[in-house]
Amino acid sequence: MEPRNYRPFQLWVFGQLFLAFTFLQSHSIFGISRASGLLNGVRVPHDTPVSYLRSSVSLSHHWNWFHKTWRDFFLKYIFMPLGGGWLGLTLVVAFSVALHGFKVRRRSTHPEADPPAPGRTATDWN
Repeated sequence: MEPRNYRPFQLWVFGQLFLAFTFLQSHSIFGISRASGLLNGVRVPHDTPVSYLRSSVSLSHHWNWFHKTWRDFFLKYIFMPLGGGWLGLTLVVAFSVALHGFKVRRRSTHPEADPPAPGRTATDWN
């Protein structure tokens, strides 16, 4: 079954499962780092939410509580020195995207220049 044939409820379930997986993935990574720091005697702030459901109440709630130390850094050193507003927000997003390893990938519109993936034909691209 192709994704465009899924019912809205199925898409919602897939979206929730993806968000839960993403939360658990990052929570385990940062939890292991925090536990390692605590075992080595380093006081590490707990800046990831305990519950997926509590962290995903709204976008602003997620922004304020997930990686609180990063939020404070962005607020103190990027957003506020620029006076806030759209410029500050744009630069915070650009800085965050750069930290996450954004890469520009150019895709050719010419089928021979960019061969299709195995099992797909050039006509599947349209």
